[in-house]
Amino acid sequence: MRNVSVSYLFKETISFPIARFKSPRIEETMTMQTKNAALAIALGAICALGPFATDMYVAAMPRMAVDLATTDASIQLSMMTYFAGFTLGQLFYGPVSDRTGRKPMIYLALVIFVALV
Repeated sequence: MRNVSVSYLFKETISFPIARFKSPRIEETMTMQTKNAALAIALGAICALGPFATDMYVAAMPRMAVDLATTDASIQLSMMTYFAGFTLGQLFYGPVSDRTGRKPMIYLALVIFVALV
C-alpha cells in the first residue's frame, strides 16, 4: 500500500492509503483474451478469403468474357469448375485434417490458395 495526498482549495492535504491490486490471474486472463481475439481475427480473415475471391471473380466475369473473346457460358463454366474443386477439396482435407490436425492443413490450404491465386 502507498499513501496518496490530495490537495483541496485551502491547501489542506488529506492522505489516505490506496491498495494496488495486481493479480497474476487477472493478467493471465487478459493475455488469454488478447490471444483468443487475435486467433479469432486470423481465422475470420482466412475464412473470408474464399468468398472474397469468389465475389471478385463474379464481378469480373463480363469483362473477362470480352477480354478473352469467349462466351459468358465458358466463363461461368470456369466458376462451376472452381466450386467442384472446392467441394472435392473439402472431401479430401476433412479426413486428412482429422489425422494430422487442423493447423498444418490450414497452413497447407493457405499456401496452395496463395500460390494459385
